[in-house]
Amino acid sequence: MAFQSVPLTASAFVAFDVNGQTVGYTLYFRKSGGYAPGDLDDLAADVDGWVGGEVLPIISNQVLYLSTTVRGLENEEDYVSLNVDHQGYGSVNTTPLPGQVTMAFKRLSGQTGRSARGRIYWVGLGQVDLPANENNISATSITAIVTALLEIATYVVTHGWIEVIVSRYHESMKRSTAQTLPVTDWTFTDNTVDTQRRRLH
Repeated sequence: MAFQSVPLTASAFVAFDVNGQTVGYTLYFRKSGGYAPGDLDDLAADVDGWVGGEVLPIISNQVLYLSTTVRGLENEEDYVSLNVDHQGYGSVNTTPLPGQVTMAFKRLSGQTGRSARGRIYWVGLGQVDLPANENNISATSITAIVTALLEIATYVVTHGWIEVIVSRYHESMKRSTAQTLPVTDWTFTDNTVDTQRRRLH
């Protein structure tokens, strides 16, 4: 696919090991005025700190957080930064669910349309997150995850980054330059267990 610039923006891929398979999710951030290598180092440290402070306490102790990799998205050849300061296992004593078993959480911008929202598939669910009906995630677990996601912004704002949604297409047409909208909220559609098929290999 031809390169598409996302001005002033960087991605952060948060990687985990679940049952021997590397899986994760990507978050996006924008810095007003642009970024330098040190800014990406700061962002990687901030997201890694968020994982250590908010994510590890609520995921299975058999799921290993590996790293956060931040990449600049403005230029085809851009800066990259890796942080592993909080590499380690989750804290909840529970058997992890298979890597493809997950739940989708939506990032919202306060605007309508597909280009104004996004989603991630959570990593680290365990048997304890399932109530009597194993087709659903418990309300307690969902609340804990949403609370953790809402804390992302507080970790990165220290270094001038804001969490964003990246829009690469509009009405099925690829934009010449991607656009971004600030994330204003995190939520979910329902409590039904989802499957991330790309994690099946």
